[in-house]
Amino acid sequence: MKIALPGYHARPEELAALRFILLGRVSGARCLLLEGAPGVGKTFLGEVLAKGQEWPLVFYQCHSWSSDQELFRSIDVAAAVAGDAAGVITDGALTAAAKHSLHGKVVLIVDELDKAPERVDALLLDFLQSGRVPLPRGLFFQGNQDHLVVLVTSNKVRELHPALVRRCRRLVMKQLPGEVLDGLIEDKANVGRSLARQIRRLCQMAAAEDKQESSLQEMVNLAEELKFAESVADVALAADGWAARGQNGRVWLDSKAAKEILGEIWRLVESCREE
Repeated sequence: MKIALPGYHARPEELAALRFILLGRVSGARCLLLEGAPGVGKTFLGEVLAKGQEWPLVFYQCHSWSSDQELFRSIDVAAAVAGDAAGVITDGALTAAAKHSLHGKVVLIVDELDKAPERVDALLLDFLQSGRVPLPRGLFFQGNQDHLVVLVTSNKVRELHPALVRRCRRLVMKQLPGEVLDGLIEDKANVGRSLARQIRRLCQMAAAEDKQESSLQEMVNLAEELKFAESVADVALAADGWAARGQNGRVWLDSKAAKEILGEIWRLVESCREE
């Protein structure tokens, strides 16, 4: 089986993890726990996996009030406002994934599980082990466990329950190498390689001041905004909006080192327009 990941530069450790999850003999649902700093591509990996294999994608964003009510059943606010009683209760993410699994493989992304209360870990663990979701009056809906491909992401806001962690194949993701990021920025924003390199340096150095990682999307967005810059001051304002991750990063943007990079970026932007 060839694993297609369109638009994604997969590292060897990621391909190895995906091969095992998709091809190995796994008891219960196939689950990969992705850990790493924000911006390294954890969620994007799940999205391109579904796209590349042409499998349905079910996405759930965790938050501090996540509960079984959201995981198994959801409320359609629009239907409630419209008075559509039959459409108010809809399938939650786990229910939707279980139903898709009866027809073939489905990718379920449970994003930032570490933001949810710890009781959600237990609900997800039971789903991974059994592939079933509870229904009213003590009934269950049984999905096809072999078709459930689950990617759980965590930024380590809290430690996940040990039983859940033991159940998952684990992968710690790191930022892509600089030269790879340069090429991706160049391709996605349609800018020159020299400009892409300076944008990547600026974003990484600014984010590092706040002990964080800059994401590829932030770098691409900065490159796109720079196409509208009319002065080096505009470049600085764009950097403040996309490169800085916090107060320390904003202070750094006013440093001599940052101003040199900002000046070089403006020179490259101008030269691109002259070509």
